[in-house]
Amino acid sequence: MKTRTVTKNTVGFSTPILINTNLVPTDVGLAAVVTGTITYTIQHSFDDPGVGLVKWFNNSALTNKTTSLEGSYTVPITAVRINVTAVSGGSVTLSVVQSGP
Repeated sequence: MKTRTVTKNTVGFSTPILINTNLVPTDVGLAAVVTGTITYTIQHSFDDPGVGLVKWFNNSALTNKTTSLEGSYTVPITAVRINVTAVSGGSVTLSVVQSGP
């Protein structure tokens, strides 16, 4: 699958990256690459994107981070996004790759 990315350099939420729940397995690898000074959390949702992404949960390993890190999801999720809580001349780019055919 093609890598999808989103970058955030202001306080707030990035545009969500939707996950294809029709692929088996639905494992997702991700990398958050930081430049400058920024504090971020990676969040995921289980909501149906067709109805609306309402509930977001923090990734327990990627909460309030300030450095580049990687992670994964081995349970089905429907979307992932960045939540920037503090920034001083920096950015975070989230790259997402999903397994499957």
